[in-house]
Amino acid sequence: MKTRIKIVVTDVDGTLTENPDTYKISIEAISIIRSLELNGIKTILASGNTIPMIIGLARYIGASGGVVGENGGAIFYRDRVEWLCNDQISQELEYIEKILSKEFENYIVRSWQNDFMRCSKAFRSRGKEDHKKIIVEIKDLLRKKGFDNYHISSSRVAIHINPLGSLKSDAVEKILRYHDVSWEEVLAIGDSENDIDMIMRAGLGCLVKNAPDDLKRGISCV
Repeated sequence: MKTRIKIVVTDVDGTLTENPDTYKISIEAISIIRSLELNGIKTILASGNTIPMIIGLARYIGASGGVVGENGGAIFYRDRVEWLCNDQISQELEYIEKILSKEFENYIVRSWQNDFMRCSKAFRSRGKEDHKKIIVEIKDLLRKKGFDNYHISSSRVAIHINPLGSLKSDAVEKILRYHDVSWEEVLAIGDSENDIDMIMRAGLGCLVKNAPDDLKRGISCV
């Protein structure tokens, strides 16, 4: 007997948007979310954006399952925000941001949202630089600086720096506990590298059709 899906977790940029290059949310996606909610299947939005931004989006499109912001750095459920990092990590992230902004100033620029982030930092490419190449160089630099406890990933929109233990799957798991729902009862959907951890843990994990081909290996639902 197949497990019934009780929660849908979805990324936002590149997944709910019409394509990875626009901020316009698909009207069809909104309609599907509202239909799921009407049928008792709640939706969790999981994004690299700031927690207030995603809370607002969730409320206006009708997703009531909870919110993951900062790529896993924060959650929101029942009018309460929880941060998945401590003050020391927040201070380290401020320092890391300064290092990367200086060392990679020709390739990346800090996101304006960093001013409102506590448990992650994000950077955008100045041009069409390959995120994979930049991430390798960032990892190497941080390793030399003694910062081995950070995860660097690409959402295709930005490069995200998160402490280990504050990824999307970590944040989603906290919300699932509030719902008393297991991972086996979850459908997770995304489009990029920073979604893979939650997709792999879900009972049913899916990538959108235009996700990078190298991510589709081992994913049964596309």
